[in-house]
Amino acid sequence: TRWLKSVEERGTGLAKARRLTAGERINELFLLGLRTEEGINRKRFNRQTGLNIEKILNKKQLEKLIKFGYIIVDKVGIRTTVQGRLCLNAIITEILLDEKSLID
Repeated sequence: TRWLKSVEERGTGLAKARRLTAGERINELFLLGLRTEEGINRKRFNRQTGLNIEKILNKKQLEKLIKFGYIIVDKVGIRTTVQGRLCLNAIITEILLDEKSLID
């Protein structure tokens, strides 16, 4: 395949690499972090983005998801329950503010 040939010749299968925008980076952190039992650690999130995790969340939607048992928020961070991980993409769409709001 082309990918394998690229890896053999260049050491990578990437065609192009680009920097993520701040909003894309946050979205990726949520997509990856909420897939794990550990979730997203507040301090680590702040170090990686320079933002307080509460600043980027839709509080009304977050409260609803906590009430229905999809999300757990505590002093360590935010994580999904087993039930929440089953519908993670929908949860992320509900709790993250739009990209323009993320960087204001």
